[in-house]
Amino acid sequence: MHLPSRLRKLCLLTSATAALSVPAFSATLVNDTFTDTDRLSSPTSTNTQWVANGTLTASETGMLWNTTSASNRMVLGHFPTVAISDVETTFSLSFTTGANGATASNLRIALVDGTANGFRTTDGFSSTDASYVGDAGYAIFSGSSNVGGGNTTNLSLRTYQRNTTTSNNLLGTSGEWGDNAATTTAMATSSGATGYFEANTAYNLSIAMSLDAGTLTINTTLSGGNFSGLSYSTIDAVSPTTNFNSIALRLGGGAQFADINLTSFTVTSASAIPEPSAFASLAGLGVLGLALARRRRAA
Repeated sequence: MHLPSRLRKLCLLTSATAALSVPAFSATLVNDTFTDTDRLSSPTSTNTQWVANGTLTASETGMLWNTTSASNRMVLGHFPTVAISDVETTFSLSFTTGANGATASNLRIALVDGTANGFRTTDGFSSTDASYVGDAGYAIFSGSSNVGGGNTTNLSLRTYQRNTTTSNNLLGTSGEWGDNAATTTAMATSSGATGYFEANTAYNLSIAMSLDAGTLTINTTLSGGNFSGLSYSTIDAVSPTTNFNSIALRLGGGAQFADINLTSFTVTSASAIPEPSAFASLAGLGVLGLALARRRRAA
């Protein structure tokens, strides 16, 4: 069927408008807000399984982590496996610091695939554990031991990947972490940012990942309090880790903060779906074309 010139132009214009009407859409893969006060049940999309080598108390307002009694405090959260693709996936952890402790130290946060030896399912573990052997993934380290304890030095962050997967030490030392050339050098370091962790302040750590032709892009942002410009990116183009099911947080000292309250952990995946108006436009074109075809046949 040959459409008149004006109708062809109308069809092209309507199609273009429909294409422009496709918005960003966020699918929630994990959404743990701790309101169910359940931390030890098996991982689901709404319930991350949390264990700690310190005191961890679940409540409707968050997961309160007492960090004052010893050094090398760590919390582990296990969630259903998330696979990274060309669609950006964002891991987001929100937390609030308690009162300042007496001494500053380091902060380390890792996202790993803990499939090899399974999950740690009970509290009371040490910085070394057999379940860490085989874990692969990436970590965000504070650039120095200047977290908590009333420190007012600007914070920098560094991104590493886990190179020594045969170790039973996940975040207790930095020697198992480095770049994709298997050295202990960081993959990337933030620069130009200002700010430091304050007492009784809410923060959010966001780690966004996407995979394109075998190259993994990692965008890291820490916001809240007096932080400004603490956002940076890196890539891993050498056999990157693309599945994740565990998050680990470690404080190097026993007196950085009185406690830390974890308020939410979410994983979202960006995608695109057509607006209803786009479907309506396409449907309208179909109806118009059908009506014209019938008219031409009748003539």
